Amino acid sequence: MTEPGAPAWLSPLVAMAKVGLATERDEKPSVDVPPGPIPRWREVVATHGLVPLLAPAASRLGIEQEEALWLAGASNAHALRSLTGASDTALVHRALSDAGVQALALKGSSLAVRTTGRLDGRVYSDIDVLVAADSLDAAGSALRTAGWAPVGPSSTPLEGRYPRWARITAHHLVYDHPERMTVELHWQPAHFGALMIPFEQLWRERIAVGLGGTTVWALGDVHELLQVSTHAAIHRFMRLGWVVDIARLVRGFRGGQWHEAVAAATAAGVLRPLAMGVAMAAAFEDHDAAVPLSPRDRRVVDRLVAGAWSAMSERGSAIGGPKRWGRLASRLALRADLRYKARALAEAAASLDLVESTDMPAGLAFVAAPFKRLLSPAGAAHG
Repeated sequence: MTEPGAPAWLSPLVAMAKVGLATERDEKPSVDVPPGPIPRWREVVATHGLVPLLAPAASRLGIEQEEALWLAGASNAHALRSLTGASDTALVHRALSDAGVQALALKGSSLAVRTTGRLDGRVYSDIDVLVAADSLDAAGSALRTAGWAPVGPSSTPLEGRYPRWARITAHHLVYDHPERMTVELHWQPAHFGALMIPFEQLWRERIAVGLGGTTVWALGDVHELLQVSTHAAIHRFMRLGWVVDIARLVRGFRGGQWHEAVAAATAAGVLRPLAMGVAMAAAFEDHDAAVPLSPRDRRVVDRLVAGAWSAMSERGSAIGGPKRWGRLASRLALRADLRYKARALAEAAASLDLVESTDMPAGLAFVAAPFKRLLSPAGAAHG
């Protein structure tokens, strides 16, 4: 089920996803796909990352033969990309390991294997890898040696022209390769301090994931759920495939491990994002995963979930235009503490294209002369 304010095409799409999940688990679907056209069906399925989920269930979806053939072709193309992605991921982790850098896989092919047992079980477009902040120099050097080149902002909390800006609003660097997937090199597991867990703790509780003959390190089960839920909540669940990720992860939690997840979310201040993820995932199946919330937090989460469903777009949630402010409001509500809210406002301001900047994203144009002086190395010495 989805919220009453959700777009009309969303109910049949969610029903299709439920059929896909049932097929994936060798279960009988508990729902029939309701009639009614989905505008730009192919675009919607691709944008929301549902191709690998729906393709095996094509005969159960009630779609035309032409659409089933398209789905099969899109699934084959995705499978080939997934093999390349897994190979690139393994190369990145091998390069970092050879340089003595401890690195953890975020989402991507490792999450696909963990939740579906297949390299092509989910859609992703880049390689997210998390390292400790003090390993960024060594990690960047290893990536450059392996053929990746840094693009965009280069400031980190430790170096660059705007380390204070990076400390407040940034969380990763971007590296491109002429032939391989883009790498996002993270020093925080989620945007602008939404999920603040020391890297040492994440590394201590890591698990090994096999990617076709190569093993990479990834977040432990509990931290994976918190990261995936927080990342999706920050982006207002703009892709239905992210909700499917959470449904798969939650299904694997039972008893004491679920209590451990709730305790970890409480300690990290991300009970609201976890509760959002659980509530969104309930659209796909009934589960007994409950996140204990205060009455106030429950009202906030209910409002955020309703807003996420109603903002769902055929092309994913729009970032610009009127929906920008709804997205900002939802980000501000994800955590109760004022420090996080200040970070969220700073990041939102950084996305407004007002002043040109050399090192920071074009969005940091709002930083006029006084703030530029404060953030510059000279100004930082007096701060």
